[in-house]
Amino acid sequence: MINRFYMPILKTKQGEFNALFSLNLNIQGYVVPLIEVAEIEFDNEENKTPKTIEEHLNTITKRIVNKWGRSNAFLDTHLVDDTAPGGVNPVFYIYDRLSKAAIAFPSLAVRLSTPMMTKKAIKEVMSRHNLKELAVRIFIADLVSHDFSTKLRDLTNDFGLTAATTHLVLDLADADFSNIEDFSDGLLDQLADFPSFMDWKSFTICGGSFPRTSALKSGVTEVPRGEWKFYKRLTDKLAKQRMNRHINYGDYGIVSPGHFKYDPLKMDRSANIRYTHNMIWYVVKGNSIKLNGNDQYYDLAKQIIDSDYYFNEHFSKGDGHLLKCGQRETKTAGNSTVWKRVGFNHHFTKVMSDLRASYLAS
Repeated sequence: MINRFYMPILKTKQGEFNALFSLNLNIQGYVVPLIEVAEIEFDNEENKTPKTIEEHLNTITKRIVNKWGRSNAFLDTHLVDDTAPGGVNPVFYIYDRLSKAAIAFPSLAVRLSTPMMTKKAIKEVMSRHNLKELAVRIFIADLVSHDFSTKLRDLTNDFGLTAATTHLVLDLADADFSNIEDFSDGLLDQLADFPSFMDWKSFTICGGSFPRTSALKSGVTEVPRGEWKFYKRLTDKLAKQRMNRHINYGDYGIVSPGHFKYDPLKMDRSANIRYTHNMIWYVVKGNSIKLNGNDQYYDLAKQIIDSDYYFNEHFSKGDGHLLKCGQRETKTAGNSTVWKRVGFNHHFTKVMSDLRASYLAS
């Protein structure tokens, strides 16, 4: 696994995997997604909710195999740790199915709160499939706890790993990014005392400030990219510190952190397109899809391409689709899965464009 990369945190949705798959090849090697294995939920592609955990995990493993069968990824199974697909731990179940395909295996992510049985399964899978590295995902509550250093040391020792073979992921989740000066100063103070700060194979800071869809008004909304602004300010300050080291950037893309279960019988979606620019997301939102259909996306796409924020059709596969749809050259306007693919593909490409000059090639 490389140690300089961009880490998007994804939720095993088909649109997200399609966005990864359609990235330019010169980008794919520097993107290391942290894939959170979701709970059973409505599947847009299949237009149904899986009846069993086995059916659900089979779909997810197929997506990994078909769309991102690469070693540059981490899996976090915490949302399904209390299930027993096929009577076994979900880590066993997932990697048993991955092993039947000729792909490179993703590595695993563990938390300080990971249950003992899951840690045991992870250790066995790592041994069975010769996985040498692990990601440790921590949160603000972990970082400020009085016994953080002890818990972190015990966790790496339990896996027989050192900081040099472990990827550290500090997930700020939906922290308040409105005051980046105070927040970055406070985090710098925490990093100054962080255990083995300079020694981790990679150190990634992630966060997400995109609001829930229900908080977006109809029409046009410009949403500040709080986590990106914070990252830039933090790394600028860190460069002046004695303990300066490389920090990777990660985010939740064009969705809000956390897990939201969509119930098609009780809920409705509004058509919307999310377009990442330098310091904002430019969001255009229509009306109810149930009442107004997907053809709304034709006009929403035209709003994007006619705006001052649109790059060009060659910037990404997503941008190319935007132009064709805005000019009504596509057979259909597409559904929410299509527009997740378009939005995420553009977002990944935009982040990589910003990061490449600053650290990926250095």
